[in-house]
Amino acid sequence: MNDDGFIAANPTLSYIYDNSVNGYTGPIDGFRQNTTLELSPAMGDKGISFQKLKVDLRKYHMINRDYSFAGRVYFGTSTGKNPQKYFLGGMQNWLLGTGVTDGAKDSDTNEARWRNVILDSENQSLLQDIYFSEFAYPLRGARFSERFGTNVMLANFEFRFPLIQYLALGFPFKMVLGNIRGHVFMDVGAAWDDQREFSDFAFLQAKYGNDLPDKFSPWVRSIGYGIKLPIFMMWRIEAAYDWTDSGLSKPQWYLSIGYDW
Repeated sequence: MNDDGFIAANPTLSYIYDNSVNGYTGPIDGFRQNTTLELSPAMGDKGISFQKLKVDLRKYHMINRDYSFAGRVYFGTSTGKNPQKYFLGGMQNWLLGTGVTDGAKDSDTNEARWRNVILDSENQSLLQDIYFSEFAYPLRGARFSERFGTNVMLANFEFRFPLIQYLALGFPFKMVLGNIRGHVFMDVGAAWDDQREFSDFAFLQAKYGNDLPDKFSPWVRSIGYGIKLPIFMMWRIEAAYDWTDSGLSKPQWYLSIGYDW
């Protein structure tokens, strides 16, 4: 790691449009979009120079008061002398649960929730990565930084529905729960530095190491289902299945908190 530090100024311009309508757990109808341009002009000998463009489009279609479809497309790219990275994978406010990567349990490695590329002390751009890089999620079934690069694309699709309207418990103590919501989802994303990573396996080996499965690619896909429990806050329990050319993995269970995107 280069410990000389750096100098940066980051003027940012965003165009935001939002006419969405919120339901109990998040948006259920309408459209949202955020297009952001960030610049860092080089300032002095230690100045870093990059340009970053991010586009986040979200469409919600309400079938009726209880049922809705949600779709999201996110794209980011960074260019310049010091292009910044996008880390693809993971989910918001991830509390518990680990998955499986290439048939091996993540919990059996020292990279259970994120690949060590994030805090690699040999990385000469570590400070820049910490301060300026972006996390692209949710990509359930994948760790933080499962893929990374100066370009990223992520698509999320969900069907949201009521699961349990009203539940009264008498044992071991009395409790009334309501508005327990369910959803099924599909997450698809890719991160890359060079377009040749999609066609030339040697580029992926140079980036991620030689110990890669034969069908490793910049793409990561998963499908799954989950429930949302409103107990003091919005608890999310989700099961994700890695979707590869070999089929679907076993379910990977996760606990997180947060409202619908």
